[in-house]
Amino acid sequence: MSKQIDFNKMTREFLSGQTLEESKADVWVYIQSVMESLQALSPRTKAGERKVALALEHMKNIRRHTRRLEERVRILEESRVLEEGE
Repeated sequence: MSKQIDFNKMTREFLSGQTLEESKADVWVYIQSVMESLQALSPRTKAGERKVALALEHMKNIRRHTRRLEERVRILEESRVLEEGE
């Protein structure tokens, strides 16, 4: 049994800015939310299935790149702290 997504509610919250102001979510929460939404879709055509599969593959790449960027930021922050300590 799949969970129903209330797109009208999501749209209202997005347009009113509530989703960004009220929750201090990081990029990983957004990525997970998009992944879950894509996985919940059930396209009716082969073309739709391919588009969803491609979007899921893109999200995996985004996760990979985000992980790399966070690692770079961490390294830069550590080097800045070391430079300030000298």
